[in-house]
Amino acid sequence: MERYPINGLFAYSAPIGTNVSCIDVLIRENMANNTNKTIAKILQEVVLMGLPILDMKYSLSEDGEAGIMFLVLASGEDQAKMLIERINGFSSNIKASLGRKYKRTCYSNIAFPVKFSGSRWIYMGPANLDGILFDLKKILGKQVESYILRQLGRYIGKNIYEYYTESLGHIDSLEETIRFLSMLFQISSWGIIEEYEISENRIMLIIRDLWEVVVLKEKQSSDKPKLTLGVIEGFYSSLTKRDIRSEVALVKKEEGVYKTEIQVYF
Repeated sequence: MERYPINGLFAYSAPIGTNVSCIDVLIRENMANNTNKTIAKILQEVVLMGLPILDMKYSLSEDGEAGIMFLVLASGEDQAKMLIERINGFSSNIKASLGRKYKRTCYSNIAFPVKFSGSRWIYMGPANLDGILFDLKKILGKQVESYILRQLGRYIGKNIYEYYTESLGHIDSLEETIRFLSMLFQISSWGIIEEYEISENRIMLIIRDLWEVVVLKEKQSSDKPKLTLGVIEGFYSSLTKRDIRSEVALVKKEEGVYKTEIQVYF
């Protein structure tokens, strides 16, 4: 089966006890207007069949060859197959097929790999993150692990600067760096930069739900988010051509949400 690089993750994990099926739709239309009409027609068919929609995603493939629609239904596979048969009857430019499923998680069989700004995007689940943050310490010991994590982060930050400034263009101001990092953190689910402050020799960031802090707190660890600190240091060191340091000033929990204050010193 052909697969198409897309922007975004095409997957859905249904609530416990929910009957779920998913459909991949490949739309080869020459004009965006035709594609929109096709999507509307598919959704109308779903309504006519009385199938509840749990989730829907759509993206143009990265190469521009096709539009990909991912439809998640609260239905059994037999009903999904009936819908697929009807969709495939619309036009020779439309190809619908069953998505893949493991237990109650559906995922696209044609949307692969995920790309951002022309580069392949790799998601890391909680098992990977636990392995990095905790098992590395068991292997290397606390002191070596702290150094390795921070250095790893610095190289990631350096690569982020080099990859994305090359494809997105030069960053002209410190305020623009924060807008860039806000975008990157949020779309990769690292956290949300809620507040920032720029002064002559430092930047203050307040990050909501920083993944590394959340994982550490869930494990009742008092460690600092060393990987994230390294990423920030590597990024700003590459930008300024100087050795930049950062520190966690405060971690507090407000209304069930962790907020991390990070100071970046120039």
